[in-house]
Amino acid sequence: MAILINSTSSFYATKNEAVFKTFASKLRLREASEFSQDSISSYKKDDNIVKFFSDEKEISVRLNDESLELLRKNFAEHNFLNLKDGSIALSSAAASFVEAWYKDIMQNRNFLDADLNKDKKIDGKEFLLLKNSVKDKTNNQNLLDKMEILVLREAVSTQGYMQSKMEQNPLSLDSLLNEAIKSDKNFDLKISRLEHSAKGGSDLEGYTRWAKEAVDEILSEEQKKKSIKLVIDPDDKIFSNFNGFSTQSIKDYFENPFKKFGIQSIDIINLSKAKLRLKDKELDEDLQRLLKEFPHLKALIENNPNISKESLEKIEKQNKMLTVYRENEKENLSLKFSKSIFKKDILA
Repeated sequence: MAILINSTSSFYATKNEAVFKTFASKLRLREASEFSQDSISSYKKDDNIVKFFSDEKEISVRLNDESLELLRKNFAEHNFLNLKDGSIALSSAAASFVEAWYKDIMQNRNFLDADLNKDKKIDGKEFLLLKNSVKDKTNNQNLLDKMEILVLREAVSTQGYMQSKMEQNPLSLDSLLNEAIKSDKNFDLKISRLEHSAKGGSDLEGYTRWAKEAVDEILSEEQKKKSIKLVIDPDDKIFSNFNGFSTQSIKDYFENPFKKFGIQSIDIINLSKAKLRLKDKELDEDLQRLLKEFPHLKALIENNPNISKESLEKIEKQNKMLTVYRENEKENLSLKFSKSIFKKDILA
């Protein structure tokens, strides 16, 4: 028997709360001549070496292609200076943005003091000094002993800047800065709880990773070996269809392979495989197929992306019945009108 786990909208109640935040420094236009022009031996030839100033000290970091592309898309071209050594220097708003997250990592997250051997990496016990984690306080409904059901139902609070757990792989300053740039999707110098979970990916990826982390802490090692069905329902679009149904009937539904109640998008994860059954791309393809098949219901489909083909067929059938009914009514009214005129003619 599978374990059914549902993450409700209330579980994600703190999704917009800032768990990491920083402040921009004063904008300053820089010239290429202000930066050192020497290549850095510790970096590989193909690395994106990016230079900026922090408190008038030149800083060099390695940004991946994704982070650099995000910066170029969000800041004007004059913010990026190509240096003779192949590196890129930052000026104005781009420099201010990167410096802000650099300071957050070094100071607020305590990277500077946590890096005991000053190798720009966090390793071993150094993780216990780094404040790079997020902790949620939640109230859940745990029926695993009786019905194999767990409802992730209420977030009481969320706290950022928590001490990190010890990891096997070292964590570099560069990797933390890359993640901060990608996570701050709207470039407002704040990383929300959901942005932290998404790590630069889609909201669905964020909701999924957030729920999986909670489930991983709750389930025992023995329970993790079972078949697990995790339903991601951040907007209550799925479980609202089950109002009035018993808990057992809901569980029975999700153990069956077919869909009911007009539900089109159910994101279920088998934790043993860590694989999404339905991804955004597949959902987009489904919508395109529905738009081609029901072009006259375009507005309805676009406003209800989770609507199913079965629901559209029912609506189409109802519309046809309504059309026939209206035509019959027109004929009846026409007949009544003719009879009325015929009676008047006789009376005349």
